[in-house]
Amino acid sequence: MLRAATLADLPAVQRLYGTLHPDEPPVAPAEARGILQRIIDAPGTDVLVLEHEGVAVATACLVVVPNLSRGGRPWAVVENVAVDATVQRRGHGRRLVGDALQRAWDAGCYKVMLQTAATGEDVHAFYRACGLTSRTKTAFTAYAPGFSVVGAAL
Repeated sequence: MLRAATLADLPAVQRLYGTLHPDEPPVAPAEARGILQRIIDAPGTDVLVLEHEGVAVATACLVVVPNLSRGGRPWAVVENVAVDATVQRRGHGRRLVGDALQRAWDAGCYKVMLQTAATGEDVHAFYRACGLTSRTKTAFTAYAPGFSVVGAAL
């Protein structure tokens, strides 16, 4: 089952997010609870959770942004895609990304953007198989002063 996260999903979401940045400490539970509540309350923003056999095995954040160009059609970004390593290559990631894309299309979005810091061809092939391309845009990223990004080429 794929659905929007609730506060009860916080431990599972934090566990999955921990796989994305294992060198970073998790957000403290009380603060994380407040952050997730703000996400839940924000129109157009969802942390998606994919369950398999009653266990959260994948998550991603989808943000749909109102837009004054492109005929007023919104655009979206998918961020923090994480799939539990024990269930990778079983279609869960593809289902998660596919559902995020469909939710964006259903919201009238004209495009969805996703960036990955992963450099492996297997990850890039996965996203291409999900219908994303890296051939049409060049992504630039700015990080807050003093924010250390391990492995990032700045």
